Amino acid sequence: MRKLIFPLLVGIAGLIVGAIAAFVYFKQPSASADVAVGAWHANLAAGSRSADMFSRASVATSGLLALNRSETVYFVAAHDDSGATLTGTCRYDVVGQFPAARWWSITLYGEDLFLVGNPANRFSFNQANATRDAAGGFHLAVAATQQQGDWLPAPATGNFLLVLRLYNPDAALAANPRSLVPPKITPHGDCGGEAKR
Repeated sequence: MRKLIFPLLVGIAGLIVGAIAAFVYFKQPSASADVAVGAWHANLAAGSRSADMFSRASVATSGLLALNRSETVYFVAAHDDSGATLTGTCRYDVVGQFPAARWWSITLYGEDLFLVGNPANRFSFNQANATRDAAGGFHLAVAATQQQGDWLPAPATGNFLLVLRLYNPDAALAANPRSLVPPKITPHGDCGGEAKR
């Protein structure tokens, strides 16, 4: 009986380690991304009938990609334009044009892929509440401390990611998501973010 206990414990430990490793892998929002535009990544298989088991597992663990691919395209940014990890210890400018879609939004999520609580109770900007400049663009200030203009609160510590949702994008953008003119994500100064490898 004792000879069976050790292999059994090793087998159970292996299953636990494997399950944890798979969960951590699939929690990465760009783990199976197949489109990259600037700092933004999208997995076009997510939400479609052609999604493989890895795409479906990523969606199930992250919960960020919920609607059908025929309705929505999701872009996720976990790094700025220089490739450094987005971190709450830095201030960023997110600047872009209003995307060609029936509705769009940019939402900030913490490392745990949940919304980040903040005194302003502000979690995203969209085409209805983002200030539109004369050129048809927007400028979001993303930081842990309050900023002038359209401020999207970030966590005081730890990393975060941004999700750009395009609901019913126009036909050209839906057919070729690589044609998106991506919002630029620019840090202020040396933020100490870890460079993307």
